[in-house]
Amino acid sequence: VEILSSKRSFPVWQHIDCIELEGAEPLAFYRGGVLEGLPAASVNKQGKGRVLFIGAESPSCDFHQELSALAAEMAGVKAPCEAEPGLLVSTLRLKDGGDCVFAVNATAKEHRVKFNGKAIDLLSTEKFEESAMVPAYSARAFLFAK
Repeated sequence: VEILSSKRSFPVWQHIDCIELEGAEPLAFYRGGVLEGLPAASVNKQGKGRVLFIGAESPSCDFHQELSALAAEMAGVKAPCEAEPGLLVSTLRLKDGGDCVFAVNATAKEHRVKFNGKAIDLLSTEKFEESAMVPAYSARAFLFAK
């Protein structure tokens, strides 16, 4: 599967659905095989929002991370951090406007999380200015104040 905005290609291990655009905008296409040239992911307007549909499953975390970043960009959402490929990152928006970020590293090497502001590790209470490392096969939780 190739994502249009970045021209990056990812392996596919399961074809979930064949997408008929019917007014939707393609985000990714299948490359190679019997589905060559068909849409693998799309976005369509629905009411005041948008619906992202992914018709392929990839073993690459980067595939899902890139599509999530694309969806966030379309929605005008600014992430509190940037994660290196290999990290799975989830953000919880707090009532006070701050963010809690969970970074999971399921790889055999450490990866860096770059912050857009100051952060505190919720378990160790260690403070970070620009970035922090997430060790191999581990997770960290960070708090970003409003």
